[in-house]
Amino acid sequence: MRSCAPLPNPPFKPAPAPHPNLNPNPNAASAHRPTLLRCALVARAAARDDPPPAPSSFDFLALKRELEEQEDAVVPVDATEGGGDEVVNEEDGEREPERIVSGGRRTGRQMARRSGLLAKQVISVSSARSLGFVSQLWVDASSWVIALVEVRPSLLSGDADKFLFEDIYQVGDVVLVEDESVVENEFKLVGLHGLVGYNVVTFRRRNVGKVRGFTFNINSGVVESLELDSFGLTIVPASLVSTYCLFVEDVLDIVCDTIVVHEDAISRVQRLTQPTRC
Repeated sequence: MRSCAPLPNPPFKPAPAPHPNLNPNPNAASAHRPTLLRCALVARAAARDDPPPAPSSFDFLALKRELEEQEDAVVPVDATEGGGDEVVNEEDGEREPERIVSGGRRTGRQMARRSGLLAKQVISVSSARSLGFVSQLWVDASSWVIALVEVRPSLLSGDADKFLFEDIYQVGDVVLVEDESVVENEFKLVGLHGLVGYNVVTFRRRNVGKVRGFTFNINSGVVESLELDSFGLTIVPASLVSTYCLFVEDVLDIVCDTIVVHEDAISRVQRLTQPTRC
């Protein structure tokens, strides 16, 4: 009788690897990956939620409209008060005077100096011809108004012609008159004075100085003040001598080449310049 012994456990054998799927199902793999259409839809939805981008260029039209609105809001202001008759000299008489006396005549107070009008060329508006150069201003002593303007062909020589101060049309770099007929009339110098070089004394014969110039209203010709120094010579620069201002209200009379003023006018004389020391 043969005995049966138990057989040992068979050796472990790993399961064979599955064969690769040579024909995979494309639908199963693509179910877990976003498609191109889905990506486009997501990007479009995100674009709707984002704020609009800032403009890349400056809006010039908007700036132009804003500037136009600001200009419309500015209220024009008249430079003069009381109807605009008074002309304000911003540089205290140093600016070249302007005078318009025909067609919209300008009136007002704009001061000029005698030295600022001398040597200016006089030109006719109608013919554009030169009538000469201003060589002298003649003042009526009774009213202290410039009555005549004297012109010469050159600054040093030539026969002098005269015309009324009121015939001046405009004053700038040159003096303009309407036409050449303004110098055709003859005028007498009775009662008129050039003033420059005249002695100024008080009623008691106290010496005040000599006239080297004067200041007047360019529109009316009214003389308002006299400029004095010790010599009465306009060729001497004001920086080399002391100059003073005397108002014509203090003048009592003119006798020959002497101007008589009130005794207390000396206390009202104002200093204009003083000599510079090197």
